Parts: sequence; structure tokens; C-alpha cells
Amino acid sequence: MPSAAVSEADRDLLVAAAWLHDIGYAPELRDTGSHPLDGARHLESLGAPARLVRLVAHHSGPCMRQSNAGSRQSWPSMSGKTRRSSTP
Repeated sequence: MPSAAVSEADRDLLVAAAWLHDIGYAPELRDTGSHPLDGARHLESLGAPARLVRLVAHHSGPCMRQSNAGSRQSWPSMSGKTRRSSTP
């Protein structure tokens, strides 16, 4: 029986995100040093749905880790707009 916690309309999207969330570890996709960002950028370049790109980009809290490290990378925000980390 499917979970009532996830709407039927979102199930396929979440399954896809679960399968693809670590795609940025692929050696040919490594660019920024952050596998969530590299994976999201790759999916975006393939024309993946924006929600899938955002789920992959934010699957492990990478914005917080990158901000703490002082990175100035651009991240797809959960609202769909690209933002920059706040640290120099």
C-alpha cells in the first residue's frame, strides 16, 4: 500500500530524486566539489524538471556546508530561483 504521506502526484518525482540524488559523484560530472550541485547542474543541462533539479541540489543540506566553507557557488533554491551563498 502506498504511503499517504506523499501525494500520488509526487511519488514518481520522489522516486526519481531518490535514484538520482548522488549522480554528481560520477567522475565526469565533478566540477564544483559538491556532488549535489554537480548532479543538479547535470540534470538541469538535460532538461530535467525544475523540482527534480532542486531536490537533487538540496538532498543533503549542501548550502549550509558550502556556506560554512566560504564557497560562492550558485545554488538552485527550493523556490526555483538561483541564490548565492552569503559568505565571501
